[in-house]
Amino acid sequence: MFRSRRGRKKEKKIGSSLPRTLSRDSIHSASFSRSQSKDRKLTWRISRLFQKVTPIETKPRISRRKGALSKRTAFVREIVKEVAGLAPYERRVIELLRNSKDKRARKLAKKRLGTFGRAKRKVDELQRVIAEARRTGGH
Repeated sequence: MFRSRRGRKKEKKIGSSLPRTLSRDSIHSASFSRSQSKDRKLTWRISRLFQKVTPIETKPRISRRKGALSKRTAFVREIVKEVAGLAPYERRVIELLRNSKDKRARKLAKKRLGTFGRAKRKVDELQRVIAEARRTGGH
């Protein structure tokens, strides 16, 4: 017959996991001083908030310029528009605007350009083209 050799379980003492050099009272005082140091740090941070300093002048990042229209690009686009003329859908939008069908013109522009924001911008641009043509007297 086989007999198991189990020893008795020992009961774990409370506070036995703590190092022997620290007593419960010393731990309490240590945590108390820790909270005091937190308060000190907090008051220091608050005092730093109201400290006046001269701001450092930083150069604007190049990445912030992305998408901005340069003079050269605007000039090139203007010349291309002058030489090539308007796209067929743009001529149709202008015709709708002349017949005071603004909503229909925006719908057509949206269908061609994809988003309503782009369509509104394009319709405004074409209205400026119409106004300019009226001022110069040409059609």
